[in-house]
Amino acid sequence: MLTLKTLRDDPQHVIDKLAVKNFDAKDIVYKVLELDDHRKVLQTESDSLLAKQKQLAAQIGGLMKPRRRKLRKRWANLKRSRMICSLRPMLIIKNCKSSSCFFRICLATW
Repeated sequence: MLTLKTLRDDPQHVIDKLAVKNFDAKDIVYKVLELDDHRKVLQTESDSLLAKQKQLAAQIGGLMKPRRRKLRKRWANLKRSRMICSLRPMLIIKNCKSSSCFFRICLATW
């Protein structure tokens, strides 16, 4: 089996061996080598674009950190206010001893 390494190392040897079998491979071998060179260029370009993408993603993440902190604070405040709202009826019940206060408790929970 022919590999790219074999073609790259000694293309003339491959051409000579295929000529023994009456196969003119000169154009094909050099075209394969040319395409392999083009593939390497494209791979290098793709790798550099991927590195740039990762770098930009890291910058975006760095820009988002202050926003995340603000969102976390807002979320904590919302959770705290929900807890206070859910504890409010219990506080009213503890502070209220008379039966007339029951009506006010119902209104406060609505």
